[in-house]
Amino acid sequence: MHRNKQTDPQPQPTSQDNHVNADSQQMQHRREQAHPNCFVCEPHRPFGLRMAYELQADGSVHAHMACPKRWQGYPGMVHGGIIASILDGAMTHCLFARDIAAVTADLHVRYRHPLLVDADAIVTAKITREMAPVFVLEASIIQQDVIRCTATGKFMDRQFAMGEAMG
Repeated sequence: MHRNKQTDPQPQPTSQDNHVNADSQQMQHRREQAHPNCFVCEPHRPFGLRMAYELQADGSVHAHMACPKRWQGYPGMVHGGIIASILDGAMTHCLFARDIAAVTADLHVRYRHPLLVDADAIVTAKITREMAPVFVLEASIIQQDVIRCTATGKFMDRQFAMGEAMG
């Protein structure tokens, strides 16, 4: 069906759309402040993963990835360390969207099925509990309609963690 841009009404942004856009900008700003040279998410880092996490209306984040062959560990499989980094990065971006910079205090990754190279996948993450200065998050990677990997992470507010390390 052909759409005529001049006569077809365009959907108007809702207040929820505006809120997501503002939170997305906040997430990007916090990333640039707290993670300016991050291996996982810096978009211009030559040998980085260049993950582009996107905020969703429900407060979760997701990112699409092609799982290029350069991420390979065992033949045909994405390296487990790269998987852990992607899951950790997704959870961190959920916090960035709330203007929280936090460091990973505990990360548990479950590798359920191999994540295949040269196949598209989606990583998602969400906050499950807030007990400031500690935050609990969950993340997963789905590829070919199969949950390949899951993670649970505990994150500590960065300023609190730095104070604890100095004290």
